[in-house]
Amino acid sequence: MIPKLHYISQGNSPKEHIENIQKACSSGAELVQLNIKNISEKNI
Repeated sequence: MIPKLHYISQGNSPKEHIENIQKACSSGAELVQLNIKNISEKNI
């Protein structure tokens, strides 16, 4: 059985989170947890 790759987002801005998520997905991540703190939902 092949393990599934999971990724917890990281970055210094919402834009950086998105860029890192795109890289993770391109590398085979099957599950992404968005982990942005102290930023309003509007800015996400």
